Amino acid sequence: MFARIFALLLLLTSLSASASLLSQQGVPARYMQTTEDAVIWAQIGNEVVSVGNIRAGQIIAVVPTAADYYEFSFGFGTGFIDKGHLQPVQGKQRVEDSLGDLHKPLSNQNLLTWKDTPVYDAPSSGSAPFGTLADNLRYPIISKLKDRLNQTWFQNSHRQSPGVGQ
Repeated sequence: MFARIFALLLLLTSLSASASLLSQQGVPARYMQTTEDAVIWAQIGNEVVSVGNIRAGQIIAVVPTAADYYEFSFGFGTGFIDKGHLQPVQGKQRVEDSLGDLHKPLSNQNLLTWKDTPVYDAPSSGSAPFGTLADNLRYPIISKLKDRLNQTWFQNSHRQSPGVGQ
């Protein structure tokens, strides 16, 4: 009887301790702007590797960490970017999500890149690339899009702004 009461108290204590740890980590994301082209890092297996880059002037939602990096949602996991490449958003720029793409659920389809692949903000070869996906990695696909020439573009997400790649 005493052992059951002790186990119950231990369980309740451990649940409240883990809840307090989670609430401390719940720092809200804030939008920052890249000051220069920056490498994006992520942990793949047991290694931290470059998974792409993002061009200067792009706006992403980041969470500060104890290290010299910010973290942000990227594909199925977490990406990291050097704090020295970011600054508060300049002017009245906003993240555009007129179609609600940031809230679309991820499909069960992936894009496997076989070479470094540019990412565009619209399904058009005339739009400017805002980043690059590294080769030999999987990225989640939100949807498939067609341009005016009927070429297929894949819409992916790093959960702060949607991007498209061909």
